[in-house]
Amino acid sequence: GTFNTGSVIGHPTVEGANGGEIYFEEGTGIQDACMVTSYGGRTTIENYVSVGHDESLIGVGAELKPDSVVESQSLVGTGAIVDR
Repeated sequence: GTFNTGSVIGHPTVEGANGGEIYFEEGTGIQDACMVTSYGGRTTIENYVSVGHDESLIGVGAELKPDSVVESQSLVGTGAIVDR
């Protein structure tokens, strides 16, 4: 992946670009044991986003399809699939 200023990736975090691209913008925090992947598209974690806790919660096993957006103060349930 491509990491910008101030990005923090926890351990053990899985990051894999399976034919796609992954971009971590400025101030991104990917917490321990989270998985970020991209299949033939572009996955972007925007500025000052924390995956794992804080103002948005993405449940265990949830899948965010290419081009999906999760806004601040959102909840994506365990096992949910977000298409767009």
